[in-house]
Amino acid sequence: TSSTLDLSSNGVTATIAGGTVWITGLFGSALSFDGTDDSVNIPALGAANSLGALTLEAWVKTSIGGNDKTILGKTDGSANGFALALNGAGAGTAGAPSFWSNNTWTHAAFAINDGRWHLIAATNDGVTTKIYIDGSLAKSAAHVPSLINNTNIQVGARTGGANFQGMIDEVRLFNYAKPSAEIE
Repeated sequence: TSSTLDLSSNGVTATIAGGTVWITGLFGSALSFDGTDDSVNIPALGAANSLGALTLEAWVKTSIGGNDKTILGKTDGSANGFALALNGAGAGTAGAPSFWSNNTWTHAAFAINDGRWHLIAATNDGVTTKIYIDGSLAKSAAHVPSLINNTNIQVGARTGGANFQGMIDEVRLFNYAKPSAEIE
């Protein structure tokens, strides 16, 4: 088990679990996830337990499609929390960036499992979810979330699995819905 540092002013140290390994990423180092048991576990943050809006961002690289793959999640097995993931083989396009909260998914229309780095972002202002791929709006839909729970935030997995297979770099969580001009 190793750790990674939070570069924000929160100063949180996350724990790297499973076989997650450091690799050369898009910006310095990134983490490689095997899709089985890898994750980064970030202790429950008080600020993340009282969100009314949010933005989730990460650079991801994968060539795997099919199963639901979590990039960043804060779920507790109920409808509460949130997840940024690549869609599984259910509704929508397999491998497409998706946002989950309140037992509802919002999916972008096309997959990004092409083996190249992509900036994936999801915003929710309490009423609407917007999903961005490489800085361009890919989906906007009405979506009232239920963001609050007291669980840890996970990178590469969420409660119940849905483990990511590929690389993740530069993960960010904001406590507001960033306007499109700020997503790049």
